[in-house]
Amino acid sequence: MTEKRAKGEAAKAGESTSGKQTVMGTDESIKGTSDRSAGDPEGGARKPWALILAAAGAVAALVGISLVTPSERAASAEPEQLTAEAFRERLMHHWYMPEQAGVPLPADAAALIGVKPGDTLAGGWKVRGVRIADQTIRVELGQEHAVYSLVVALAGRTELPPVRTERYQLTEEGRRPAPSAFEGLDLQQPRDDLEKRLREREMSVPVPQGLQPPS
Repeated sequence: MTEKRAKGEAAKAGESTSGKQTVMGTDESIKGTSDRSAGDPEGGARKPWALILAAAGAVAALVGISLVTPSERAASAEPEQLTAEAFRERLMHHWYMPEQAGVPLPADAAALIGVKPGDTLAGGWKVRGVRIADQTIRVELGQEHAVYSLVVALAGRTELPPVRTERYQLTEEGRRPAPSAFEGLDLQQPRDDLEKRLREREMSVPVPQGLQPPS
């Protein structure tokens, strides 16, 4: 009996020791997790925020794509097609701004010369711009790589002008970019064309106010 009691007490002591070890092991595991969290205080919150930011970025990308229409995407993907003539005109426009003051030509001056920007005079010279400056009407013409102006003023402003009508004279100036650019180009045809327009209108259209000397 004494021997059986001793064995029973030993068995109970072993179970108690095993239980303590299990509890201690669990405590150590909890303690380890607590220590890791203490070492990285944002660890628990980092993953949710990362997911939220990733989701927000995806939504923003989808919204950005939806705001661009198919036609806009197609336009951005395909380069603008220009003819050789249109390309030259755009290049000249970039190098030499048209002879315009940014305001429409007064009606009396427009009625006198009978041309406006975009028109074409004889010889294929395109009207790039028209404006009044210094009591003159400046009609700027362009062709290929050359630009110059025909200048309309009251007769007598200069001596021996190339063209003189009853009331007006017609001169030329402002060849750009250089005289060599005009080699082989016909400047007589556009001048004759503008002269014809002046003669047809000068007696029926009052002298434009912008051409009259200051009183």
